Amino acid sequence: EHQGSYLMPLLYHSVGVSLGALSSEQDVIFLNIPGFDLIKYPYEWIFPLLIMAVVLLIFLIFFGKMRNRLPLTAVAKGFIPLLLSLVLVGLLSYFFWQLMLMLYPGYLEMEHGFTYNGYWYIYAVAFLTLAVCF
Repeated sequence: EHQGSYLMPLLYHSVGVSLGALSSEQDVIFLNIPGFDLIKYPYEWIFPLLIMAVVLLIFLIFFGKMRNRLPLTAVAKGFIPLLLSLVLVGLLSYFFWQLMLMLYPGYLEMEHGFTYNGYWYIYAVAFLTLAVCF
């Protein structure tokens, strides 16, 4: 028995598990939502779910319009800033990374593709995104 095994029982369980049995023919996406169980679905469902979400959005907009509860001008006034902020955040994030590559050309030589301080860059871009959206 390992000392401290009561602190991390899954770690000591996972040490002896063979990784050869993990192969699968199908890619699966896992989603953990608090209050629900672990949700998993095949990767092929991404585009059908996206299409269903867009159709549902359009249906809700037209349903709100038919009931005279949702003017289309208000929808457009909210949708245009959303698109502009998404485009601006995408451009700023891309040029931020290009600037980092210019300042630190050694990042291009990293074979694994992720910098050692990459999480700090992710935090910086996330806060930049929040600043633009607010």
